[in-house]
Amino acid sequence: TAIRYTHRMPNVPGNDIKKLIQMGYYSDQSEWVGPVGQGTENTEVHDAIDKIEGQEPDSYEEDSGYTLLECCCNLELPGFEDKDQRGNMTGIALPYVVTVEKENQRVLAIRRGWRADDPNKERRVQVTHYKFLPGFGFYGYGFVHVIGGLSAAATGAMRAYLDAAGLANTKGGFKSRDAKLQSDGPIGMGEWREVDMTAEELSKCFYPMEYREPSKGLFEMLGYMDSVGRRYTSTTENLVGDANNNGPVGTTLALIEQGLKVFSAIHKRLHEAHGEEFKIMAELFAEFMPAEYPYLVEGEENVVLKADFDGRVDVVPVSDPNTVTNTQRIAQAQGVVELSAQAPDIYDIREVHRRMLSAMQVPNIEQLIPPQDEVEPMDPITEGVRMLTNQAVQAFPEQDHYAHILAHGIWWEQMVPEDIKTDLEPIYKAHQAEHVAHWYQQQMMAQMGIDPASMNDPMVQQQLAQAAAGVTQLMAPETIGLDNPETQGPDPMQVANEELIKQQQAEADIRRKDLTALADIDRKDAVAEADIERRNVVDLQKAADEAKRAAATLDAMEE
Repeated sequence: TAIRYTHRMPNVPGNDIKKLIQMGYYSDQSEWVGPVGQGTENTEVHDAIDKIEGQEPDSYEEDSGYTLLECCCNLELPGFEDKDQRGNMTGIALPYVVTVEKENQRVLAIRRGWRADDPNKERRVQVTHYKFLPGFGFYGYGFVHVIGGLSAAATGAMRAYLDAAGLANTKGGFKSRDAKLQSDGPIGMGEWREVDMTAEELSKCFYPMEYREPSKGLFEMLGYMDSVGRRYTSTTENLVGDANNNGPVGTTLALIEQGLKVFSAIHKRLHEAHGEEFKIMAELFAEFMPAEYPYLVEGEENVVLKADFDGRVDVVPVSDPNTVTNTQRIAQAQGVVELSAQAPDIYDIREVHRRMLSAMQVPNIEQLIPPQDEVEPMDPITEGVRMLTNQAVQAFPEQDHYAHILAHGIWWEQMVPEDIKTDLEPIYKAHQAEHVAHWYQQQMMAQMGIDPASMNDPMVQQQLAQAAAGVTQLMAPETIGLDNPETQGPDPMQVANEELIKQQQAEADIRRKDLTALADIDRKDAVAEADIERRNVVDLQKAADEAKRAAATLDAMEE
């Protein structure tokens, strides 16, 4: 929303600028021969960098380039004035992006700052602000603003503490000019020098200054400022490896989340800023990218289409704004592993372990957990072998499920050792349940004579539901006589079939009556229409006779 803002690009090599001029990105100025730019300004930060790297500023400033200023501003350029619908100039300044070389004050480029098809000529936003912490104005705060004062105070306290320790260990003071010493240099460790003075005279010639030992309060103040700085930056001991890892996963996650409150907010702000920048990039791609943009990857050649960025799909960052560190990811994956151990029948164990390895950033996960082969229909013996070797098994609709159920039951009771049944039982029960489900469906559809291909028909589903309800009711113990051993009821499938036949006969009778009624109505309508037609014919005949008589009368009158 600022009226003008400028992007400063320092140290741009002159050779790169000439290349951009040759490419047409900047205006062609044949007199582009100027002094090398002033380069990086010598600040305290650069002096500190020079000291750390052990070099003098002149060693790299000679290679400095130009400073370019890219200004986003509103201008009223002659020849490009804003006009209304009648062609009159409005006097409104339009948004432009102007690139200026700072040292020589040359304009390298002036570009339109609005979309070509925008009738309102609104300025396009091309700047994304990555805020570390929100501030009072446009610019956010960083650690220098938050703990800069604490850092300076801690540094001052540390220096005062070290100076006090150094003065206390290496004392100084006043020396009399009458002292007869051969040298004024410092005395080394274990060194004894001769002087032309007695011990009493020597003690009178020197007056040592009283330097106290480093203050305990100063040391405590240094520790306090360090702890406050750690709290501001959320670098507590629980997050640097000193925490107890024997606690529950939920407690660990809560501690991590509480300790990373500040960083979680920072991460979310950066995630949002990334989303804004990707949106700007997607709009530029949709406007300026060619219809097809090829790119190469290993083993193949792909193409990005301009239509992919036409606004139907949003380009968003894939980061998780709620997860800041790998510790959180590993703790969450560990929680899933513990839950899957409690209920292995409802979890995909392979996917659980794959996510755990991914959270631990283990390379080449495919080699540790190779992808499963596609399961095909097989006989009960092969399925039993695969279950014993912990391989995938699956029931398919076209199999003989009753034979599979019997074969697996005998295999489980007589051939599977007791010591491995505990680990194998979830897989066995799940596979048997698949066969039972398919067998039940086959039986119901066979009794009703329904083609499996018509299962998606709502009428077929309704008939199957009614038949299933009838069979379920007839299979109740009190209905079929199972509660009394002496009385056995009829076959439930036969009874269900008879009920279905009765229902179909009733529906056929209703349809027959409806057709008879419709035929009777059609017959009465036909008789009525015929009677109306006959009356119309009689009326027309009478009208014709009257016309003939009138014509004869006129003829007679004329004669």
